[in-house]
Amino acid sequence: MMDEALTHDESVHADLKVDVDLSMIWDSALMFHERGLLLFFTSRIPLAMDVAHAVNASVEKDVVDKVFYSGHGLFEVIFGDVNVKLQILEQQTVFLCGLMVHVFPWKPVKAMKEELLYKCPEWVELIDLPSFLWGNIGNVA
Repeated sequence: MMDEALTHDESVHADLKVDVDLSMIWDSALMFHERGLLLFFTSRIPLAMDVAHAVNASVEKDVVDKVFYSGHGLFEVIFGDVNVKLQILEQQTVFLCGLMVHVFPWKPVKAMKEELLYKCPEWVELIDLPSFLWGNIGNVA
């Protein structure tokens, strides 16, 4: 039923017709693009509320407008102050909620998840690794 409600095809008949103001969709996308960034947590995942408090505490003022958890350790953060967003974005990694966090410019989450496969290191503990393999550490694919 939802698929039928979201089409512009007049031949599709449904119980519900929804008129969408395209400018609202554009404004929402623009908000993320201009005022948003992505935070990537590689270990424990905090609550969105804790992320907002930690970001505000790191700059000692209330700058976070909204925080969305997008799965797989990715948080989308919308700032009220674009200058603070740019200041945090320059750092590439920050320490929030007791964790090291990677900082990226906002982009659609699906594209970001693919990019993370190449950009973010994953640390693993290799227990009882034979010494003849030590020279290959760092080249694991």
